[in-house]
Amino acid sequence: IEVDPALLVNKNMDGLAVRRAFWCALHRFDRMPDWTRDAVDQTLRELAERLGVKLKNLLRPFYVALSGREAALPLFDTMNLLGRDLSRARVRSALLRLGEPDDEETKAWKLLIE
Repeated sequence: IEVDPALLVNKNMDGLAVRRAFWCALHRFDRMPDWTRDAVDQTLRELAERLGVKLKNLLRPFYVALSGREAALPLFDTMNLLGRDLSRARVRSALLRLGEPDDEETKAWKLLIE
């Protein structure tokens, strides 16, 4: 899908915050033993807490990354229906649209996924 990078950021999460959230989510998704609606829900809730952001602010960029729009079907259901591989591919594509993290960012962000 085509994603407008301007829709990925908002007043609550700038480009850096969204890039960090996508990067951390991708690494957390890799560690999930099961890809279910509830597992995705729990993973993103834990990530929001770890990043110190409200869940609704964290989820908005994921809606855009996965559907190309700011609102769609319930996000966790959408991710469950798309499956792990397609969901990850769309989040990864959105991350790349905002810019690949540099080595310094990657080093700092690794602390958030442990």
